[in-house]
Amino acid sequence: MPKVIFVQIDETTADFFDDPPSPLDYAAFLRNIQKHGPRSVGVVDLLRWPQVAPEILNGLITQAKSLDIVYAAMLDNDAVDPEIAASLRAFPQDFLATGDLGALPRFKSVPRLPDEGLLANSAAGFTIIDFGADATMTERGAEVPLVACGPSSELALSLPVLVAGQALNLSWNTVAINIGTTLQFGESTEPIPLDAAGKVVVPLGEPESLQRIGGDRLIGTDAPVDVIRDAVLIVGSDLDRDRVFPLPDGQRISRAELVSRTVCYLLETATAAPAPPLSKPVTVSKESSPALTEKAHVEKPGPSSSDRKVYRFPDLRGPNIGLWILGISCGLGFGCLLLLSNSKAAQSRREEDLKEVPEPGEKPSDARETVGLTKRPEPHSGKRLKEKKSAAMDATNEDLPEVREPIDDAAASTESSQELTEPPKTSRKPLARKKNSRSRRCRPS
Repeated sequence: MPKVIFVQIDETTADFFDDPPSPLDYAAFLRNIQKHGPRSVGVVDLLRWPQVAPEILNGLITQAKSLDIVYAAMLDNDAVDPEIAASLRAFPQDFLATGDLGALPRFKSVPRLPDEGLLANSAAGFTIIDFGADATMTERGAEVPLVACGPSSELALSLPVLVAGQALNLSWNTVAINIGTTLQFGESTEPIPLDAAGKVVVPLGEPESLQRIGGDRLIGTDAPVDVIRDAVLIVGSDLDRDRVFPLPDGQRISRAELVSRTVCYLLETATAAPAPPLSKPVTVSKESSPALTEKAHVEKPGPSSSDRKVYRFPDLRGPNIGLWILGISCGLGFGCLLLLSNSKAAQSRREEDLKEVPEPGEKPSDARETVGLTKRPEPHSGKRLKEKKSAAMDATNEDLPEVREPIDDAAASTESSQELTEPPKTSRKPLARKKNSRSRRCRPS
């Protein structure tokens, strides 16, 4: 929160300020503070001098251009102003306002505004309505109006609202006013309570964030630079005749001090940290959190054992039961398909093996001999291996058919007819030919 400084123009500043202060006094004051870089300035006194020469007023306007200043204005509910629309241009109008406007303070004219040259780069906010002490002092605090309603439902904002908005560096289109509920400067700020009459209740105690400084110190050469830099300055008369607002302890405060306290209240409320939410008791249910339910069940106190083991199982009764069933079904279906494909592959291999078995009397093919019936020879010594090779060659020569001489066609036909009439002789299955055998067959010439 930026610091707020009340710059008092009272009896101690009589050597520097006229009574009332002139445009030259304010020009010297603004020239001296602008080089120290205040964040914003609010002038509570009405800066209007109809009889002052334009060249004197231009000096004040020149010094005011380099500062963010909000000037005070006066509203009146008696005299009707036909050109009130032109006067309301000095008040910001691009904010959002909702709610019932019936209980807001009313005005029909703006009789006193700052000089037109001062409003070229600045805004105005009202501080007085109907020439009186419009703020009501109660036991709860000072009820200060922040919003007023015109004859055609035009709305005017007070000077404390405008100064607080400038101090927060917010645009006016982010300000939301809900009459009877809250005032909020932006989404990043906290809402401020606002009643149906557009008023806030400012505490009567001295704000901790409010500082005071005499106006004479800001005109002299020994101005406290560190105090002014990036601060919100509220400048106004604090003479004895200006203290019109009574406090419960019997003292009185001026309008400028009430404006300073109101700005402090608005900034403190808008920048306050939000209250933490109330903690609620946590109820654990199996449907909402099966893991927490399982852990709570496992860690129940029981018989102490050093080698006790804790087992955890997934709870299928929770809201994910459908996913569990779908996953299990997919796994079972995939397993069945895999078993079926393996059984079909085994059956096809058995059918191929049956096709390759030779008929009685038929000699197995070379592929069958090398793949299906061949055994890898076991390692032997050199002498024993030679004996086995010679025995294999003799057995192979005995199985070969004898070579016969060619006969004529008549004899061949006679023999073939005899073979058809005789029953087939059962032939012994030849021994498997070893892969490393070197026997040769005698082919008929």
